[in-house]
Amino acid sequence: MAKKEIVAGRNIYKLEDGQNVIYDRFSKAAYIVKDKHASQLNYYSNRYIVALVLGILIATFNVNIFICIAAGVLALVISEYKYRKFLDTLTQVPNFDIQKYHKVSRLDGIVKEGNKGRAALLALLYLALAVLIVLNGIMQNHAMYMLAIEGIIAIVAIYFAITNIIAIFRMK
Repeated sequence: MAKKEIVAGRNIYKLEDGQNVIYDRFSKAAYIVKDKHASQLNYYSNRYIVALVLGILIATFNVNIFICIAAGVLALVISEYKYRKFLDTLTQVPNFDIQKYHKVSRLDGIVKEGNKGRAALLALLYLALAVLIVLNGIMQNHAMYMLAIEGIIAIVAIYFAITNIIAIFRMK
């Protein structure tokens, strides 16, 4: 049996009947997310990070910085376009008031999933990413702006690691 995807994260809300809703702050619209759409939504929720990491990854091959930026921007534009097309396939919730509903945080989703082993492994991998991306930048003698971007990625990775560690302690 396939594992059930948990819908949680930024701009995710739970309706009274248990349905998950994603609120798009740009269009000020809310959409119902059914279980069959959960994995697609989880993929698209990381589109900004994926584009940034793609740009950094290409930069490690000593490619011109403008090509790195163009590749990251292109990846972001394509994924944003696909995300908007994906939202169009979902059922829209009219007159959605975000103040009335409970937000489902990423931490809540990890706890609800209840997989301590996966959370521990992700925490370790995020910590490894944080350390290795900075070490790679230092060892490759990257420019200061690249080191700053890699530092930001490291901070985000540490945040995700801490989130997973906190979730482990909240699991029953």
